[in-house]
Amino acid sequence: MFRNLRSSRLLNLIRQKQYDRRFHFTIKGRQTAGASTSQISHDYPVVDHTYDAVVVGAGGAGLRAAFGLVQEGFKTACISKLFPTRSHTVAAQGGINAALGNMEPDDWKWHMYDTVKGSDWLGDQDAIHYMTREAPQAVIELENYGMPFSRTQDGKIYQRAFGGQSYNFGKGGQAHRCCCVADRTGHSLLHTLYGQSLRYDCNFFIEYFALDLLMENGVCKGVIALCLEDGSLHRFRAKNTVLATGGYGRAYFSCTSAHTSTGDGMALVARAGLPNEDMEFVQFHPTGIYGAGCLITEDSQYDEMAEKCSLCEDYVVTDKCGVGEKGIDGLIKASIARKDGKHELFRGQKKIVLHASCRKKYTRPQSITRILKIAVLDGQPLTSSSTPCLRSSQLEFDFKSKCLCAVMVSVLMVHL
Repeated sequence: MFRNLRSSRLLNLIRQKQYDRRFHFTIKGRQTAGASTSQISHDYPVVDHTYDAVVVGAGGAGLRAAFGLVQEGFKTACISKLFPTRSHTVAAQGGINAALGNMEPDDWKWHMYDTVKGSDWLGDQDAIHYMTREAPQAVIELENYGMPFSRTQDGKIYQRAFGGQSYNFGKGGQAHRCCCVADRTGHSLLHTLYGQSLRYDCNFFIEYFALDLLMENGVCKGVIALCLEDGSLHRFRAKNTVLATGGYGRAYFSCTSAHTSTGDGMALVARAGLPNEDMEFVQFHPTGIYGAGCLITEDSQYDEMAEKCSLCEDYVVTDKCGVGEKGIDGLIKASIARKDGKHELFRGQKKIVLHASCRKKYTRPQSITRILKIAVLDGQPLTSSSTPCLRSSQLEFDFKSKCLCAVMVSVLMVHL
């Protein structure tokens, strides 16, 4: 009996000590992150936090939202199931489109035209207008934060050509509009924003998994989260909740997204009885390695298939589809309508054999060679099975419950 009593006291001491350490893996701001303990039941205490705003997610959008709210005077918490620099923003390579005009004269209205056309006129043109008009200032802001953009010889931000870019409303040829940090733009962007966020009085709760939105009469009042280190529950009360939780690529068999891209934010919204918008707009690439999810460079998708498939010849012509990689679905639908049978080349196929003759055509074939060697080669060097591979999910939350959504601009019905 004495032994049982002593064990019970020891257990109570352990519990008390455990919940006194309330901020595991937590980076505090300069203000005290006030918290109190309440109980859902006698045996399961809950740690309460009160803030003006809570941001769920610490990728590029979440970090910018978090320190932006602090700049405006909001006491802010940022919750992330990952350390911020492990967020999937780090995987982005290409660059950021902005009409800076560093290579040739450019205009944000031409950028808007290309974006509207590239979305097949499905994009939200108000959002596109805002994005393209503000993009140059956003790039300059990132540069001022310390983002090391690639430079021209005279010191200006280097801009390279990407698909679907044109001058003079599609009449002026290929535009150079993409600002980049070599081919590691996302990595640089994420580390720049994270370093900037540490200057501000924002409390980071790292390795906390958001379980549900706290709803009261249809209005979001905050978030309840699970501390992944010790299993304790934390209730974040806030008048403003921002969701910046990333995509849902892992809902598909083959995708290029990290294993953390599981659609947690969409699930939060759905469980709260709120609508998700435009979940059907996902981007596929035809050159992902079958079963692995690695993506070969976009250049290779015009290689063997372009030689053998007249559909792909249409696919790469700029004036027939504004943004090549996103125009194939429209071309397939048009082919079905014309009853010319070209779409049958892709229908029902799980994989396409792709030969790396791009070794002779492209400037960096060695990276393609390395990726192809990862795949099962069936005895043929530089020959790989390729499958349509999900690259990114594009979605917008649409609800009026004081629960905001911070997302990358491509998700705001811009590049649908």
